[in-house]
Amino acid sequence: MAKNYKRKLKRKSREVQDTKFAQTTKGFVSKTKVKVGLVIIGVLLIVLAIYLFNRFKTYDGYKVVDKIETKSGESSKFTMFKGKLIKYSRNGISYLDGDTTLWDESYEMKNPTVDECEDYLCVADKNANDIEIFTKDGKKGNVTTTYPIAKAEVAEQGVVAALLKDKDVNYIEVFDKDGNLLVSHKSLLIENGYPLNFSLSDDGEKMMVSYVEVTAGAIKSKVVFYNFGSPGKNKKDRVVAQFKQYKDELVPFVHFTGESEAVAVSENRITVYKVGDEPDVDEEEKFQGEAQKVFYDDDYIGLVFKTKKGRKPYRVVVYNHNLSEKMNERVGLAFDNIKFADKNVLMYNDKNVLIMSKHGVEKFDHTFKKSITDILPLDSDTNFLITYNDKVEEIELD
Repeated sequence: MAKNYKRKLKRKSREVQDTKFAQTTKGFVSKTKVKVGLVIIGVLLIVLAIYLFNRFKTYDGYKVVDKIETKSGESSKFTMFKGKLIKYSRNGISYLDGDTTLWDESYEMKNPTVDECEDYLCVADKNANDIEIFTKDGKKGNVTTTYPIAKAEVAEQGVVAALLKDKDVNYIEVFDKDGNLLVSHKSLLIENGYPLNFSLSDDGEKMMVSYVEVTAGAIKSKVVFYNFGSPGKNKKDRVVAQFKQYKDELVPFVHFTGESEAVAVSENRITVYKVGDEPDVDEEEKFQGEAQKVFYDDDYIGLVFKTKKGRKPYRVVVYNHNLSEKMNERVGLAFDNIKFADKNVLMYNDKNVLIMSKHGVEKFDHTFKKSITDILPLDSDTNFLITYNDKVEEIELD
């Protein structure tokens, strides 16, 4: 009985499926699926086309979008800060929004150098004793050091660290934005060697320093990590780690790329450190040849090498922070300046500029008629500020 009922039920089901309505419905659903599939494929093809167009698009020239007469003179330099233009020189600093001066501060410095982090910017007089601290609203404080400044960096809360040099002694001093001394660390050349470079973490609590010492005619290098917070409180001289794998390789470049990551570049290797309470080597890659220049942003590290003579005797290599190679291209000129500009690498000297994508596509190759002093990338990868001795132009690649 049950079997006969099941057979009748299956037969009725087949009869319903064979009706005109069921066939029409199935056909409609089938056509709809095809249409949806075609639309999805079409959208993907459009996205791919836009991606490929932008990736391989090149520019033959540029147009001037805006112009600012600066009357800056040869000693003035420029940098971007919080989306607006900073002009600084031996005599002072200005914050500019187009032709409008938002604020202007005077000082007297022989060799001003700038560093910025988040909301703070500092100007330090290299080989002298003065540091000025600013935000987008103007001056916030100043520091006077006991010994000449070799280098200064500012952290995200306005804390400033300075590497100071005396005859046979070096000092690392950390100040708050009001000029109060927070940390003073004395380093004897006979013990630690000569400091080549240093970097301060954004939170102002960690520092890395590269040293070189000469003993019996032999060179030895090391990278030392300091912690001015709780982890370094009970450590001698607040040293939490030392790395000596470099041996006789100089280490001229060190930099914190994040709160928990730092990079060091020696003559023959690049090292990524994992920086916690006890720093350690995360990745390390040796390379052939000596790096001529190092440049970086939040995601990538770039190196420039001199290769064998030829039409393009310089090699530009870009790594991500896992030290995976993302770009390896040769160029013809020894550019004085090289930096990342959004998705591209920007190379330039006083008249020549080359913009190359991280995929190795030459996006823009141009020779200016008039000498330029700097090029500053803006938010768009096609817009730049070109600075001259007497004016600043915003250009758009065309």
